[in-house]
Amino acid sequence: RDCSFDNLGDAAVRVWGQAVAPHASDLNVYLFGTGTLDDPCLIAGTFGWWTSRHGLERHPAGWAATVPAGPMEPGHIYEIIVGRLGDRMFLLLDGEEMVTVVDRDPLPASNDRIGLATWDASVRFHRVEVHRLGELPAAAAMPEAGDDDDDDARDDDDA
Repeated sequence: RDCSFDNLGDAAVRVWGQAVAPHASDLNVYLFGTGTLDDPCLIAGTFGWWTSRHGLERHPAGWAATVPAGPMEPGHIYEIIVGRLGDRMFLLLDGEEMVTVVDRDPLPASNDRIGLATWDASVRFHRVEVHRLGELPAAAAMPEAGDDDDDDARDDDDA
């Protein structure tokens, strides 16, 4: 199904997904893209990057911010929330903030495509919700705009 919005802007994607045994990696959400991986997009990954990490990546050839993930539990249904609020990109897993990054050059609001993916694994994605921020249920708290905890972020200009 085509998940396209006019000027998505500040938004979050909320999805539930699980790895299918024996696989235990890579539940990925692509967003703020144009519908092709040749153009820039934001990738939020869980249990990925070949070393079991959670993170956000500006694809292709942009910054990446990851944190250790530990082992994935095959069969467990994970709630993934990923989105943008101004220049902040964020990833939450099962209600816990994993990564928040300040992107000094955020993708344009006209980049309005989302997608679900995996890498070398079998996964199931369940319900998918797309919310403009302010519409997401209060139980799924977003990182506060004043949080400056983006030490894990690496910008190519700073590398």
